[in-house]
Formats: sequence, structure tokens, C-alpha cells
Amino acid sequence: MKKIIFCTILSVLLDINFAHSQGLLRHFFNVSHQERIWVLKHPFIAKEAFHLSMQAREVSDSLMQLSFTDSIRCDGITDAIRHTYWMALLSSRFSAKKACKLGCAHEIANMKDFSTSLVNSDCFHDSIATIMDIHNNHVGLNIGRAMKDTSDYILLEAAIDSVRNGHCVSVLRDDEGEFLDKNGDPIPRSNIQGKWVTPRQLRPTSFLDETR
Repeated sequence: MKKIIFCTILSVLLDINFAHSQGLLRHFFNVSHQERIWVLKHPFIAKEAFHLSMQAREVSDSLMQLSFTDSIRCDGITDAIRHTYWMALLSSRFSAKKACKLGCAHEIANMKDFSTSLVNSDCFHDSIATIMDIHNNHVGLNIGRAMKDTSDYILLEAAIDSVRNGHCVSVLRDDEGEFLDKNGDPIPRSNIQGKWVTPRQLRPTSFLDETR
């Protein structure tokens, strides 16, 4: 496991180079109004925050191929790792307060624009997804706060351990990937699409290869 984590971070860090710097200004205009306000209020750390955010996304995407995660971009195990690691990175390098405000800006943007996620059948930025992200963000904030200036490798390991041990949450699905309600019954997509309040449920995270 440790070797996999180390190799994943190394390969991602080699990719986060000049291309990301070139895309920094373009990215600024592509993010939400709330996130742009955060950047303008924190100009001296915005560039590093951008790189750390890209790192968290790319590392988690790399983990999607491993047996203990999933290939679901939203609301699953990989997404839980992404948010936990993202906040762990930010709160380890900066203050937890600044990291938390960026995470909140991201979630506020999702709340305002949740209907745009309907173009992707795997992503529903409803109230349950927001609660999930906020919970996992706080787990990451606590990791980073307790492990100031710790290596990326150790932070990712701590984030993965938090997911493994059930400290994080993900949206409840069955083996076919269908969302389940509180009774364990599949939820029709018509009860989810276009709705902020849905019957989707959260559950403590666990690794897929440890639940089979």
C-alpha cells in the first residue's frame, strides 16, 4: 500500500509543472464567483492553493484504478479521498481557517449551480452530496491541522486511512451502482434529478476489497 501511494504522488507531482502555471489565469475565470472571491482575498497563497487542488484531484483520479477504491467520480470512495486529501494538503500548508473557507466557497458554488450537474449521470450535487463533501472536508482539515508541513505522502496515507476506518462518508449504493434509500431500496432517477432534497443516504466509508 505504501509503495502504491508513494508512486502515485511521485507520478502526479511530475505532471504538475509549467502546463498548470500556464493554465492558472484561465482557471481563475472558470471557477465560481465564490472561489474567485477567495483568490482575491488570498493573493499570496492562491497559486500554491491552485497547485495543491490540482494535485488532490489528479492523485485521487490515479487511485480510481486500484481495487480498494471505485471508478465513480462523484459521491463514492474516490471522491471521499479527494476531499479529505484536498483539505489535508491545504490546512497543512496554510491555516485551517483559510482552507475551510475555500472548501466552503466550492460547496456554495455547487449549491447554486447543482442543476448543471445533471449532464453527468454519475454526479448529483444535491443536499446529500454537499453534506458528504463538508463532512469529508472537515476530516481533512483535522488531519492537516494536526500534521503541519507534513509530506504529501504522509497526508495522503492519513486521508486513505480515514476513509478505510470509516471516519469519512459516501453515498449509499448497491453493487450495480444504484442509489439506495434508508430502507435499502433503489431510488428511481426521477426522484433525484433536478431535486435539491433527495432520499439518498450517507454511510461510513470502507474499502471495496475489504467488504467482499
